[in-house]
Amino acid sequence: RLAYELAYVMPDQKTVYLTDDGTNVGLYMYIADEAGDLTAGKLYAMKWNQTSAEGMGAANLSWIELGHATDEEIKPYVDGDMQIKFADIFDTLDPVDGACAAGFTSVNQNGIGQECLKLKDGMEKVASRLETRRYAAMMGATTELRKEEGITFDPTRNKLYLAMSEI
Repeated sequence: RLAYELAYVMPDQKTVYLTDDGTNVGLYMYIADEAGDLTAGKLYAMKWNQTSAEGMGAANLSWIELGHATDEEIKPYVDGDMQIKFADIFDTLDPVDGACAAGFTSVNQNGIGQECLKLKDGMEKVASRLETRRYAAMMGATTELRKEEGITFDPTRNKLYLAMSEI
């Protein structure tokens, strides 16, 4: 579950930056196996490593790999015999006094608040593509961004620009 606002395909025709609209969202990067073919590749989630809180803040960014997948591998979980449900991917528990039980990861989910999740065995690939935001948070990515509204690339300056409604 992700609320893609925009995607920007870079000039190499392999790298795609993906924005996520809403509250407690992330920024994602997809790198296709082959230029011009986005049916197979690795997905990454951004981690914001704060270096300053001055002004709008500053950070060093790093990318957490969420794994490789192909459209063919995911398709059966979406529209085939396997039509997967949330409960097939994660075990959940309610937090107690703001904490999750051992083995569960705390995730701040848009519209829900704190969730305690545990990924079921063998569901990494499916979670990375169908529950991207939650899986990214569990893997340590930053999912506290708000209202990503636009993304573009300036090839002259070799800079990617991201617009957000709120910092």
